[in-house]
Amino acid sequence: MESADSPPGRLIVLGGGIASLSAAFYASAPGHESVFPGGIHVYEMTEMLGGKGASRRSDSHFVKNRIEEHGLHVWFGSYDNAFSLLASCHAYLEGEAQTNGYQRWSSSLRDIEDGFRPSSRIGLMDYDGASWLPWVADFPEDSTTRPWDERALDEKFGSPSDLVTRALRLAEAFLYSLAGRSIAGVKPRSVFLDIEDVPIPIQLPPATWISDTFDRLLSSPETATAGAEAIGKVLEILARVSTELRNRLDEPVRRHSSLRRGWQLVDVLLAAVRGLINDGVVSMGDFSLIDEFDLRAWLVFHGASEESVSSSLLKVLAYDLPFAYAAGAAEEPLISAAVGVYGLFRLLLTYRGAVMWKLNAGMGEIVFAPIYEALVRRGVEFHFGHEVQEIHLDGREHRATKISFKQRASLIAKMPLAVVSVQTGPLAGELPYWTSTLDEGKVPDDIDLGRHDMVVYGLPVGTILRVIPSAPKRWQDCAHKVKTVSTACIQLWLNAPVQHYAPWASPDITVGGYTEPFDTWSDMHTLAGERYQPGAGAVRSVAYFCNVAPDGYTNAQLKEEVRTFLGAGIAAMWPAYRPEMAVDCFLKLNDDASSRYTLSVPGTLHARLSPRDDSIRNVRPVGDWTRTSISAGCVESAVISGMLAATQLRPDRPLTIYGERL
Repeated sequence: MESADSPPGRLIVLGGGIASLSAAFYASAPGHESVFPGGIHVYEMTEMLGGKGASRRSDSHFVKNRIEEHGLHVWFGSYDNAFSLLASCHAYLEGEAQTNGYQRWSSSLRDIEDGFRPSSRIGLMDYDGASWLPWVADFPEDSTTRPWDERALDEKFGSPSDLVTRALRLAEAFLYSLAGRSIAGVKPRSVFLDIEDVPIPIQLPPATWISDTFDRLLSSPETATAGAEAIGKVLEILARVSTELRNRLDEPVRRHSSLRRGWQLVDVLLAAVRGLINDGVVSMGDFSLIDEFDLRAWLVFHGASEESVSSSLLKVLAYDLPFAYAAGAAEEPLISAAVGVYGLFRLLLTYRGAVMWKLNAGMGEIVFAPIYEALVRRGVEFHFGHEVQEIHLDGREHRATKISFKQRASLIAKMPLAVVSVQTGPLAGELPYWTSTLDEGKVPDDIDLGRHDMVVYGLPVGTILRVIPSAPKRWQDCAHKVKTVSTACIQLWLNAPVQHYAPWASPDITVGGYTEPFDTWSDMHTLAGERYQPGAGAVRSVAYFCNVAPDGYTNAQLKEEVRTFLGAGIAAMWPAYRPEMAVDCFLKLNDDASSRYTLSVPGTLHARLSPRDDSIRNVRPVGDWTRTSISAGCVESAVISGMLAATQLRPDRPLTIYGERL
């Protein structure tokens, strides 16, 4: 047993997910030896890092070094903090290589740009009551900026007023694009039209009249003294504009499907802006004021049409991507209006470079291997095969006193990681990947916590009641109220390029809005390091599918549904697909506590623990289940959580956290 007499001031990090690793990385910044003289220690249950973002490689009959993921992993261009974390890891390691002669584990992945590629083509499946119709949107790219570039500091960034101004400018840009006109310096963030000019019987106001009016009212002295009255003027303007537009656009919208899609976005944006102003979110600067409502119901209440809130665009971006279905039931879409509108606005209005960025290999290699390498280089110690059994508390002092582990043989990750040889592409060279060996002779020791030790709780929210049976009320409320959902995924390796089975699509497309059991598909082209058999049956494309899975779903049900789906169910999306095109398949049901996806159910924001919560004095919770500016199940929210905890663990190292109101 590790004694409390061991060197004081240890940082014990429980869990190897992105939130824990984010906290560990920023806590291990220069000077950490004096803050944590006992060292920084990461304890992970499995033999690899990543949590539900982990990936491994294995060999099948058709594919050697096959990447196996938990699901579809793409990063959005608005993930400022997640990209910044990875960029910082690479910058640190390259600095060590140049100044201290350090030899990096990878000869190919030496910079964040090597691991990602922009992906801007989104497909949506529309059901008109009789058949499925695909349509494609190209989100504009900007090659002059990247999401890992340092963003200019702006105190208003991500605030309700900032996002409302951005939304109004996007709505204005769309209105002008619908009329075949443009606003100087303002590009619509998406091109949903397949025709260049649709005549609209309306006289548009000066180009940025609505957003300029909003800006003036927000910055005027009147707003400071009579904010409600000034904001009310904007509401009146928006109400008149929305009514006028809906009345005048009704006939052309019915006649032109492309115009309808553009109008649906404008309708949702204007309703969201009206709601944020009317419900006091802008004046109070607090999105949680609308947490009690489901996003769709809230948008309708503030003037959006039922058709707009039922559109495939909103379904995909606000419900399908965050798996926002209660208990995994497709007929129960449910997401907090606070989380939904904030996430939607951040995704559409603040991305840089491209709306999405796809990984050139697995998450384990592109994301977690560089973080692991950087932490090892900084002297952080890793303990794999350590599953936490219980955290013991002293009820009087509200402190954790001991951590006990389940008795099982330890798993040891190789260090440095094993490498796979990549022949071509941006990652040509040696790429580290995860593998392990089993140490049969060792079982985990319990940890007695000293007075100066700190603990980062990076385990899933579903473990709280089991691991901390005497948890404080705030922790218990979080465990009971923050919900999670199972997910399922398929990876298919096909001997045909995407155009051969989906002629309407193109390589690297991501498609959503389809029917159950798999509503989302992404073409991953080919992935670095995978080796395919040569000849006529060689792999030409890789397809990822994912979806929520109902509670109680089993692997047997998954296999049966995949068989049916790849039989007749996929025909509307892949009209030219033939079963012999699929040469390999990997299925995964994510239904255990560490793999389930965190939901943002209405009325639960208050139950989420802050990463700075000190109701257990020496424990800080981190994860996408904690309270952040995003408060949703995504890598960006998890990274922010880890950063917030690190600001308390290392107050001597202040951090810039984009979008977070500190």
